Amino acid sequence: DKGPLLVLAGPGAGKTKVLTTRIAYILNKTKGEKFKILALTFTNKAAKEMRERVEELVGEEVKRTYIGTFHSFCHELLRSYGEYIDLNSDFMIYDNHDDLITLLIEAVKRRVQDEIEGKEPPFLIEKYENVRVIENTIPGFYYAYTKFKNKLIGPDDLPPDRYSEDFKFIFKLYQQALKEANVLDFSDLLFYTHRLLRGNSFIANHLRTIYRHVLIDEGQDTNKAQFELIKLLCGKSYPHLFIVADEDQLIFEWNDAKFEYLVELKNYYQMKVIQLYESFRCPSQVLEVANSLIGHNSLRISGKKPIVSQKDNKREEVIEPNSFKNQIDEAAFVINKINELLDKFNWEDKSGNNKVCIIARNRYVITEVIKKLEERGIPYYVPMLQEKFVTKDMNFVVNMLKLSQNENDRVTFYKICEYLEIDYEEILSEYSNKSLFEIAIEALKNKNTELAKAIEKKEMQMREYFDEIFNTILETKHGEGNEEIVDDIKFFKDVYRDFKNAHPLSEDLGEFLNYLALTSRKEGKGIAILTGHASKGLEFEYVFIISLNQGIWPDYRAVNRAKRGEKRELEEERRNCFVAITRTKKKLFLSYVEFKMTRSGNLQPVEPSQFLYEMGLLSKENN
Repeated sequence: DKGPLLVLAGPGAGKTKVLTTRIAYILNKTKGEKFKILALTFTNKAAKEMRERVEELVGEEVKRTYIGTFHSFCHELLRSYGEYIDLNSDFMIYDNHDDLITLLIEAVKRRVQDEIEGKEPPFLIEKYENVRVIENTIPGFYYAYTKFKNKLIGPDDLPPDRYSEDFKFIFKLYQQALKEANVLDFSDLLFYTHRLLRGNSFIANHLRTIYRHVLIDEGQDTNKAQFELIKLLCGKSYPHLFIVADEDQLIFEWNDAKFEYLVELKNYYQMKVIQLYESFRCPSQVLEVANSLIGHNSLRISGKKPIVSQKDNKREEVIEPNSFKNQIDEAAFVINKINELLDKFNWEDKSGNNKVCIIARNRYVITEVIKKLEERGIPYYVPMLQEKFVTKDMNFVVNMLKLSQNENDRVTFYKICEYLEIDYEEILSEYSNKSLFEIAIEALKNKNTELAKAIEKKEMQMREYFDEIFNTILETKHGEGNEEIVDDIKFFKDVYRDFKNAHPLSEDLGEFLNYLALTSRKEGKGIAILTGHASKGLEFEYVFIISLNQGIWPDYRAVNRAKRGEKRELEEERRNCFVAITRTKKKLFLSYVEFKMTRSGNLQPVEPSQFLYEMGLLSKENN
């Protein structure tokens, strides 16, 4: 229970058990004391698993913990203390990029219109008077702004001579539009919490009094904002900081996660380092090739031991490398092999749920595999393409709930108009004296009176309120016999249950909707189709990694930069491959092709990935 401590936990080393056992040990040792434990991770799934395990170990003492994601913790702080930085406590979170882009496009259009009408001095009109220019330019600006905020760079922090004046002006316009809509994006949660704690040291001091122990999961994935937040939370010296990390699994540099942040935390807090180098997941042969591969990276903490397996399966052939003429042949082999596995093990639903995955470097590579799965009628899911709610009905209900909490949210109202098939501008002019929520309810009454009545009953307890709405949906033609709407309702109720476990006394609908916004829906039915990034944190009995070719995995841009001596991106590609390999519990299939299909439909010769050589599965002499 002492610190500061950095635990390097390799794949399958039991990091969750280490975190939860440490929390339970501290709680049991200090029963009756008032301090709490803060444990931060990166996904709600991981937070839920940790909380459930801790509760099994300590029972009611789990109430002395906050176990959640960085973003959910920041959300709670801003709800409690946002007024200190002029932020409304009832803000809502937009979790959809398209909604945020729409918000920004509308803000730019309004500004240009104001300049045309002489209400504002001319600034954007010359470049952005054409609507098509706005719609083509603004999405790129939006993604740049979110990256800046993850690096704690706001509109006023941009270098004066590096970016165009319109880029900087529209950044300010974006932040102003968010504020006027009473909305935050994900990067704002970190950005504003950092501003809050940096400018109000008494809040940070108060948090250190409450949370005597801070534990960080997946510490290698912290970006600049999260790195600085840890320092603000812990102060200059903090005796009980505990970080579990593995720099070999750092695969989010695109989100500004950096090896250097982990090293700086280690040095800043003079953390003792312990390595968990035994894996309880992967067969020994898989770990041998994984160790060989990652050994080619230089951005690693010195003195690390190779990972060793605790599984006794040396006699089995657990790695099967294959080569194919093209990606069509490769896909046919993969699907045939999956069919064999489904028949051999007689899995109940014949879908291989949580047992089989196919991993590729990017979405384009998996196209042929998906075609073959569909031809054979094998269920599959693609987590990175998974919508939170599948049905239009459920998305409509959630949008109505959002609008009830933020009654002049124009972006959400526009989506509601699309669902109800009504003209946005026409209905606004017809009901100019009403709030957008009131207008939406009036419009819904013309389509589904009972659902409108159910949504209006906001004064009810949340559980009863949701039941009223869902029962109404299921009783109408929209929900009858529809498996997808039933699944959507189940997911919603599962999230609500998790919310109540974390916030047992809360009846704040806005707080719940923000919790829902911070929750992703990654699980599905059937064979998992993944990218290397999407496979992080998962494990499967059988893993197929396809199109391991130079220029595909590793990506051609990383290869080209490495040739110029810039090897950082190539090292991330290698870590990404390392993560993919180490998802394996039983058997690993690796394959490469002789010719790849280009986006224009032509066949192009390609070499096997250098990673296959680095793993020791291919040699230059034999290839």
